[in-house]
Amino acid sequence: MKPIFLLGEAQGENEAKIGKGFVGATGAELLRMLNDAEVITLTPQDQRHLSKWYRAKDPHALAAIWDLHPELYRTNVFQQHPPGNDLLYFCGGKAEAVLGYPILTKSKYVRKEFQHELDRLGDEIIGADPNIIVCLGNSALWAMGGRTGITKLRGTTCVSTHCVAGYKLLLTYHPSAVTRQWELRPTTVADLSKILKEKDHPHVKRPPCTIWTEPSLAESRQLFGARMFEFHAVHGKLSRKGRVKGGRHSHATQVRVQTGTNPVREKRCQSVKPCTS
Repeated sequence: MKPIFLLGEAQGENEAKIGKGFVGATGAELLRMLNDAEVITLTPQDQRHLSKWYRAKDPHALAAIWDLHPELYRTNVFQQHPPGNDLLYFCGGKAEAVLGYPILTKSKYVRKEFQHELDRLGDEIIGADPNIIVCLGNSALWAMGGRTGITKLRGTTCVSTHCVAGYKLLLTYHPSAVTRQWELRPTTVADLSKILKEKDHPHVKRPPCTIWTEPSLAESRQLFGARMFEFHAVHGKLSRKGRVKGGRHSHATQVRVQTGTNPVREKRCQSVKPCTS
């Protein structure tokens, strides 16, 4: 079974202390959200480790939970702890930017000296070869998709274009954002629940889409159902007899249907003001 690849931002203080990812407050919240999304089930043993974390803030307690769930692979874009948890530590001007990547934060580019972090991340992805990479936050989206804007794109799936191309991405908020804005939690849990239907195959599947242009009556009934009699049209409503009511335009449209498969459409224009010679 291929692992679920969880991609975060950078190491925090606890992660830097023991060299493992998501073993701080954000890791505890991520585990709880994965449990709520039914991606994993926290066992009584897991719960004891989690309680130990909340009591003693021991990162090894969270590391023990992750070790009990080998189906989850976790890492960060930057495997080092920026001073003050500030991503600007990795950034600089455009002249010293990593080639092919856009701005990461506050009009700043990631500096070339951190190219090795992207190379290491690419090696990790190829080694794990997951069906899905869960991008937690803007930095992960930047690294794998070459763009930012997680607020607009969260909840969607797409294909990676940077670092290693061709991998399916599921985008959502970073758990640190959730701990700062608890109103994001239900949305993030809903996003994480999509892992269940995406983890078993590497392809991005889109729902089928059919575009109907000037459908016949039979096609309309097939599309909307046999009991479709009224719908909004031209800011008005089409009655059962097919006459536009309440429209604000200067003409009305009348539809007459003959028996058979081919409807006959007749249009008549009705002036708002009578014509004068």
